[in-house]
Amino acid sequence: PSGTAPSRCLQLRDHLRRTAALVGAIFVDPLAEGWFAGGNRRFIGADGIHPTDAGHRAMADRILAALARAD
Repeated sequence: PSGTAPSRCLQLRDHLRRTAALVGAIFVDPLAEGWFAGGNRRFIGADGIHPTDAGHRAMADRILAALARAD
């Protein structure tokens, strides 16, 4: 909710960013963009971890937009 991801999430994100760069893949950073922070917290389900159906739709929209920009 605070927008500050746990360090293990940041480490994984950084690893994925480096790996994507090595293979020429597009990397989308939901942590930096605050996809689930603040008011976007509503996209996380009652378990506090997994996205809701609306959260999955929001992720898909953002990923598709990132792919369109990269084209």
